[in-house]
Amino acid sequence: MKYFSRTSQIISLVGMICLFSSYSGGSTCSALPEAIPSARFQNVWCAEKNPFLRQAPPPGPVPAESWARDWSLAGIYKSTDGVVSVFLKSKTTGMHRQIQNNDANDRFQIVEARLHRNRDSAQVTLSLDGVTADFGFEFTPAMPAPPSAVAPPSISKRRALITPPQP
Repeated sequence: MKYFSRTSQIISLVGMICLFSSYSGGSTCSALPEAIPSARFQNVWCAEKNPFLRQAPPPGPVPAESWARDWSLAGIYKSTDGVVSVFLKSKTTGMHRQIQNNDANDRFQIVEARLHRNRDSAQVTLSLDGVTADFGFEFTPAMPAPPSAVAPPSISKRRALITPPQP
């Protein structure tokens, strides 16, 4: 125990001697930092390179967002008396809206409706307050699969349909 305490005293004494010898003696070395002369940065901070003096280019014209970006075509129907009904669905709220070509009081107006058996070919052109937009059906994964994609029944189910039950 006495050995460790004597060793720690010697280490402390050597550390203090080193510390005092580096700061005493009237050395000309200063521990405080000095400012770097500004002439060093003059060719870097000239007017064309200074990022704080540069002017940002003026923003270009902002394209007007179409009212149609919030709506998708949900359905088109033409009745036997010639009335075309278009069904829109809001992408943000999920709300449905029906538009008919014989309703003159509605802000939405049907400009042109191209009905087709194939959903990909059916399109409608609508106008809202004079601004027109084209709509087509969008593919959604929630759509039912076509009949050809439905898996056939298993072999045991087919045998049960053909073979009468045994007594």
